[in-house]
Amino acid sequence: MVDSIIRLRDEGAELYAVVWGWDYGPPERRYYLIYEVESGAGRAIAVNESGIAGVYYGCRLSPAGLVWFWTASGDAITYMPAEIGH
Repeated sequence: MVDSIIRLRDEGAELYAVVWGWDYGPPERRYYLIYEVESGAGRAIAVNESGIAGVYYGCRLSPAGLVWFWTASGDAITYMPAEIGH
């Protein structure tokens, strides 16, 4: 997982949005820190109360596509960087 996060840095990742949503449905909600890399692809880091829960390389989705994926259930909350002081 550490290597995946280091690769994000190497890809020039910039924060795109933070989504508070379900991980493939209940019971656990997570924060998804969604990044855009230099190629335009989306990447995400899932964080729960225990720490980093996963790193997602987007299955070729754009950052907007990843936001849509985790908000498709309709009850997720999306924070854009300007709203979180980035």
